[in-house]
Amino acid sequence: MLSGEQGQVDVDDVLMVQQAVSTLPPELREAVLLYYFSGWSVEEIATLTGVSRSTVWRRIRRALGRLRSSVGSGGTDDR
Repeated sequence: MLSGEQGQVDVDDVLMVQQAVSTLPPELREAVLLYYFSGWSVEEIATLTGVSRSTVWRRIRRALGRLRSSVGSGGTDDR
């Protein structure tokens, strides 16, 4: 996803990821946005949504799988 100089993000890649995230089912999108973009912990997301921690992890993993299929596997699992 990085192009050119180290740390420079390609706008087209950002738009592609945003589009892919917007197509996720609501419960998967919520988990990804809270975990990766808002920095919430799995425990905090579980408390907010009223589901177990394992359900939150499952949602994150399912969302990442769908995003990889949609966008490609150029990134990593790291935050």
